[in-house]
Amino acid sequence: MYVDKGSGLEIYESFEELIDKGVVSAWDYRDKYYIVVESEDYYDNRIWIVDKKTKEISDDYYTKFIQFMDEATPIDPKTLKRVS
Repeated sequence: MYVDKGSGLEIYESFEELIDKGVVSAWDYRDKYYIVVESEDYYDNRIWIVDKKTKEISDDYYTKFIQFMDEATPIDPKTLKRVS
C-alpha cells in the first residue's frame, strides 16, 4: 500500500492488503470480487475489483458498481479472509 502523492488516496497493490485494511462490504459478480474497504477519507468513492483467478486488483468508482449491484452476490468479509 502507498499513498498517491497527487490525490492523497491510499492505493493497494495486493488482495491481502485490501483484506488487512478492513473490508466494509463485498460482493461476488462475474468472476470478480468487488470490495469496499475502510477509508480515512470521507469522500473516497472507490470500490476495489479483484480478479478471482489472477488476484489482480484495480479500482473504480462505487457509483459505477451500483448499476449492477442487484445482480451481485453479497459476501461476508470473513469469507474473503479465508479466500485470500
